[in-house]
Amino acid sequence: MKRFPLVLLVALLVMVALLPGGAVRGQSDSAEDALLSMLRFVPDTPENRSMIVYGDPAAWYESWGVTAPLEEDLIPDLDADTRAKLMFVMPDQTLPPEALGLQYMLTAPDQGDYYGFDLFTTDRFLYASNPPDVLTVLDVITEPDAIAAALTSNGYASETLDAGTLFSLNDDYGFDLAFEGPAVGRMGTLNRIALLDDGTVLVARATPVIEASLAALDGDSVADLPTYQAAVGALGDEALAQAGLLVGTIFVEGLQAEDPALMLFGQNVTQEQIDALQAQMAEQTDPPLAPYLLTAFATFHTPGATSLVLAVVFPAGVDAQAMADVLGARMQDYTSLRTQQPMSDLWALDQAVGVDVDGLPIALVSMRVDDPEPLAEGDSVGSMRVLAWQQMIFARDLGFLAVTAPEE
Repeated sequence: MKRFPLVLLVALLVMVALLPGGAVRGQSDSAEDALLSMLRFVPDTPENRSMIVYGDPAAWYESWGVTAPLEEDLIPDLDADTRAKLMFVMPDQTLPPEALGLQYMLTAPDQGDYYGFDLFTTDRFLYASNPPDVLTVLDVITEPDAIAAALTSNGYASETLDAGTLFSLNDDYGFDLAFEGPAVGRMGTLNRIALLDDGTVLVARATPVIEASLAALDGDSVADLPTYQAAVGALGDEALAQAGLLVGTIFVEGLQAEDPALMLFGQNVTQEQIDALQAQMAEQTDPPLAPYLLTAFATFHTPGATSLVLAVVFPAGVDAQAMADVLGARMQDYTSLRTQQPMSDLWALDQAVGVDVDGLPIALVSMRVDDPEPLAEGDSVGSMRVLAWQQMIFARDLGFLAVTAPEE
């Protein structure tokens, strides 16, 4: 396992505390700048735009008052509350990519030793969820030379790129079930690792994914789209200044499903289930919501509370405040389509604000979720959970976003 001299460890912890991702919201645009910078690596394709996930662990550590362990083998020595936050709250709120091996945490061999980076040496990340062409963009604290040395020593071949160095293992999309390194590498998730001159790390299963990412920097990325620029700009609006630090965002396009029953129950849905769901939806989707272009599910945290912020980008001409009022009312009164639990038991409406960014109307709705109580003696660390966007998105439990107003 990795071991750091005490002086070096302290110095690294100080450095983490001073990183721009930990800047106080409302005092710096660094969070939005970092997000847009990472989006520039994502090629503008429908597949990539279907879901893009951004996480800022550095901001998360600061907002929760947790010191990053730097090594996963230090986790068992932490107090129960800190371990619970690191192992359950942080992943739920930032949603780490497959390439950082969350599911293999605390298993040997250690990812940080083998690849030179892991979840706890990553300040922020972004990935486009487009299997098998998943692109992962990382901002790590590990020195590039240390990563290069680790990769070379473990059999990666290298070649020079205009923007840095590409390290390769296996054929494109290849996998090796007998792989003796960390389990995260068995299915080819880290076949290609590009170390760029600006310090960015790109990870993919195949060389063309890396090449397309670098080509996107010339102006064909999602960061160049007005909808994404508007959504990111809205997350930096002064209305959210009291929400704390931005720790994660999930961008979703094409969310407006015409048949929620099929989304929730699949192809085997019964007519009885459809009728019951339609009746419930009719109660929860009045007043009507206009068609929209993009949704951003953002998570902010300040000591004491998480703010689950929904930013919905509408076409020009839509009344942003009216749509914010609609969404606020729907979310406040929403009953889960999956569990039938009133969401008012889990969150409370903080504010619903309409804003305009570069001519695009955006509805911002912020729901407050109080921090959990400290664990009592004997409590399992797994009992500490905080309501998170990903729990609703992947369960397709988003009935409050159903479009009920006709397109003009």
